[in-house]
Amino acid sequence: MPNQTPLSALPYGTTNRSEAALVATLYYLLHQGDNLRLFLDHFGINWPINWAETAIYPEYAFLRDHWMSLARQEGKSKTQPTALGRSFLISAFTRLSMSSSVIEWAQSLSISHFNLHFAGRGSPGGYIYPGDWRVECYGPSIRDAGGQDSDIRSVYLLKASFHARPDLVIHLSPEHAIAVEAKLESPEARHPRDKFDRQVLREHCPIIQDGFLQTKLYEWLLDAVMGYSHSRAFIVRAKGEGANTRTWNSVMSTLDKATFSLLKPYQLQQVTSFLPKEGS
Repeated sequence: MPNQTPLSALPYGTTNRSEAALVATLYYLLHQGDNLRLFLDHFGINWPINWAETAIYPEYAFLRDHWMSLARQEGKSKTQPTALGRSFLISAFTRLSMSSSVIEWAQSLSISHFNLHFAGRGSPGGYIYPGDWRVECYGPSIRDAGGQDSDIRSVYLLKASFHARPDLVIHLSPEHAIAVEAKLESPEARHPRDKFDRQVLREHCPIIQDGFLQTKLYEWLLDAVMGYSHSRAFIVRAKGEGANTRTWNSVMSTLDKATFSLLKPYQLQQVTSFLPKEGS
């Protein structure tokens, strides 16, 4: 039997298939030198950078965290705000240009009845986390309230946005944001992820056929829900299509190589082992 190298001697950086490690390295490099400008230019994004206003956030989960903060402000359960939750939801429905009949109906509901119509259970203690809403509950209820397919789609996208977590979001100003999604070996996800859930969604909202690609959901989150002027950057391992799609190889090649000296050896190992050679 041939001798095998002990697992403890194999650096994980050479076999790690997750993009999370590369995203962490990219996050660090974007804070060094002119790398953020070089990165944005590589994606054709020419918005100005002012570091007094600029911030970069990994695993961006704004809606989830904002919802939890509303509950904390009220001293309620960490996931079920009351008055602040109601104000947020009605404002969101209005911002999404939902039918006036649906908005008036939602305003008329008690907390318990709102939860019953949107989540299928009548908890009276506070508004149930929108990420837990169920289309088989709110779909028929919205129709009964005079709503259309477009209203059901808006509520679904709002619910899905609570689960949206772009790998990075770059805030260049209070009005401008860029969602960065990175893949290494996995394809771009589609929401809902489960085929059964997509079938249920089609039954209650026929204008939605196969759900929404991950990057499209992020665009909808930043634009319709949050009101940002936005762009996106999609990073893949192999060559991809689309004006906002680049390979890991081209992204890393664009950055200032002098800043790579700031990386630890294992980070350099991860970068060089996962990125294909030019021309391959």
